[in-house]
Amino acid sequence: MKSNLKRGINCINTHPDEFDFEEKLEKFGKFDLICCFSYLEHLPNPKIAFEKLFSLLKESGLLVIAVPNYKSVDAKIYQEKWAAWDVPRHLYHFSRTGIQNLAASAKFSLVEEKPLKFDSFYVSLLSEKIKGSNNLLKAFRNGFKSNTEAKKTGEYSSIAYFFKKSE
Repeated sequence: MKSNLKRGINCINTHPDEFDFEEKLEKFGKFDLICCFSYLEHLPNPKIAFEKLFSLLKESGLLVIAVPNYKSVDAKIYQEKWAAWDVPRHLYHFSRTGIQNLAASAKFSLVEEKPLKFDSFYVSLLSEKIKGSNNLLKAFRNGFKSNTEAKKTGEYSSIAYFFKKSE
């Protein structure tokens, strides 16, 4: 955040667990950019969150949401041991279609998807630990396999979605 401020970019960092979360955001007005990394899946009502984010975003603003993708190959490999299930902290799990439909219901349209390619390795490593194994080589192989397959399908372990307000 300090480097952004040095460049003249006004930004805040907040967390939804803070008791004054909404008040803190509202006093700043509308935003050009809102980034939610590893956030939406923790909320009790993602639809309401999208609606709130819509109200906080300027008309020309950009919303970036990054979430795990339960249709990835690493999710299929690890099944119930897939670390990104992260129950009970992750209340919701999303597919590419699901997150886009949810965003559309709040009047957002998809601009672009960007894979978070390193997440497949990290999630595979955590999944190996959940299985009781610390097999780094196996985790690396599974992360690589997930990314290789995702090049064909688009089903990466985690994806950042870039949305704008629908016209």
